[in-house]
Amino acid sequence: MFLEPDEKLGQQILPVEEFQRLIKLYEQVSTVLSPIKLTALSIEDNGDYKFSLEGTEGKLIFKKENDFETILGNLDSAASGEPLKTDLAQKLESLLYIDLRFDNKVYFKFN
Repeated sequence: MFLEPDEKLGQQILPVEEFQRLIKLYEQVSTVLSPIKLTALSIEDNGDYKFSLEGTEGKLIFKKENDFETILGNLDSAASGEPLKTDLAQKLESLLYIDLRFDNKVYFKFN
C-alpha cells in the first residue's frame, strides 16, 4: 500500500490493534529467524503482508487473516528443519521468499 503524494503524512493506515499484532509478530519472527532481521513491511492491495529480509531481496509473505501464532509455529518448524535450515545458513542472499499464506504449509524459494 502506497500513499498518494497529496495524502498527508502521519495518516493512520492500520488500526492500532493490527499494528500491535504486527509488532508482536515482527519480534517473534526475528527470534525464530535470528540472526536474519526483518526490515520494511508492505501491505499489498490483496491484503497480503510482506516483510523484507535484511541482506537479501527475499520476502516473508503472509495474509492479514492468518493466525499469527499458527504461522509463527509453522515458520519455526520449517526454519529449524531441513532443508530450510541449511539453505538459510548457506545461501540466504539468494532467498526469494518464504510464503506462509497457506494453512500448515511453508513454501520457500531460492534463486
